Amino acid sequence: MQTVSRAPAALHPLDLTAAEIAAGIRTRRFSAEAVVAESLKRGRVVNETLNAFTLLREDAALEAARAADRR
Repeated sequence: MQTVSRAPAALHPLDLTAAEIAAGIRTRRFSAEAVVAESLKRGRVVNETLNAFTLLREDAALEAARAADRR
């Protein structure tokens, strides 16, 4: 069986697995705030079609991400 390796630098953080995102935040390859901001952006885009969210607590999510980045 052949293994497939990904080139992490070429991928958008939201294209990674949750474990890879967590590792990227821990190693400061990208910030928690950037991941949350991109997640919120993607959520707003898909919500126009799917109406999947009744409430997005964007300010609270971004503040929590900033706090995580300060640790």
